[in-house]
Amino acid sequence: MLRKKVKEAEYTKTSGFGIQRIVFNFLDYILATTKEEYANYSFRFRNSIEHFYPQHPSEGEYWEDEDLNSFGNLALLSVSENSRFSNLPPMAKYEYLKSVVNQNPKLNEMAKIMNEVPIGWTQEKAKKHKEKMFELLEDKITK
Repeated sequence: MLRKKVKEAEYTKTSGFGIQRIVFNFLDYILATTKEEYANYSFRFRNSIEHFYPQHPSEGEYWEDEDLNSFGNLALLSVSENSRFSNLPPMAKYEYLKSVVNQNPKLNEMAKIMNEVPIGWTQEKAKKHKEKMFELLEDKITK
């Protein structure tokens, strides 16, 4: 039933706040059950979509809407976690709020990519992350 709901969400055709929360939760479930580092992950109520690269950056350039609102740049947080992230750049979110990042498998995967050389969260890295996460989802919903 869950796989059917995720497939019906048409997540590959939507972006930004139009992506249903069930897609993020299912992806976190996949990551938590397939990667040893998330073995102790516990699900919590999260319903606020966070842009890893901010919509209104306090520093840096603005991204085009297509990249900004892409699944590769988004993660699901609690409302209070999201408000703490604010418009900080991705590296500052990671440095100051590691406990939040480490509690969220998708966000943690994004932080790992950001820390790869060259260091930083770029539109290209967000695109690659989206593609990889879509592959994981497709693999699980077609079984």
